[in-house]
Amino acid sequence: MIKAILFDIDGTLLNTTELIYRAFEHSLKTNGHKVLGRKKMAGTIGKSLEDCYLDFAPDGNIELLSKTHNEFQLKNPHLAEVFPDTLKTLEKLKSLGFKMAGITNRWKSSGILSIKHTGLDKYLEFVLYRDDVKELKPSPKPIFRALKMLKAQADDAVMVGDSEIDMACGKNASVKTIGVTYGFGGEHIRNFSPDFVIDSLSELPEILVY
Repeated sequence: MIKAILFDIDGTLLNTTELIYRAFEHSLKTNGHKVLGRKKMAGTIGKSLEDCYLDFAPDGNIELLSKTHNEFQLKNPHLAEVFPDTLKTLEKLKSLGFKMAGITNRWKSSGILSIKHTGLDKYLEFVLYRDDVKELKPSPKPIFRALKMLKAQADDAVMVGDSEIDMACGKNASVKTIGVTYGFGGEHIRNFSPDFVIDSLSELPEILVY
């Protein structure tokens, strides 16, 4: 029986489409690089920021690009918003006794602003940011740490996310995986063999309560 739910943040709980794409566009333009189309960027989003910029501007100063990106997000927390079903679903899951936490590859400085701005901090026991772990998703180590903090076992947990790295992270940690189709990965999430696929977060309680 599932007791702990581990959520990806961007594209799963939060609609951060404009926050993320506009940060990439701003950083690339500001630092003199070609601004890629969003469809081309979509397949890379979810990886670490450095890996994204290695794809988008391989000849660029990755550290500077990442710094400019983060500065944009720090100045624009209003661009993050919850998906329509997020808070209602988290409230229901909390009332059912599930332990919930977030795992994201975003920096804490900008990520925590999004969490507080949208009210997710009321439902998640904690969020593990890239500052908090030595290895990022798809490494299983963030999940191992989260499970230890939640006092849960892999058999009791599920990873919910919208990208290939979320599914890989869950599988590498031997937890169940649930892919969402409304995030950055869209319907392509099915290609990464999640245990379940949902089109709305509101479907989650029905899957987990059995």
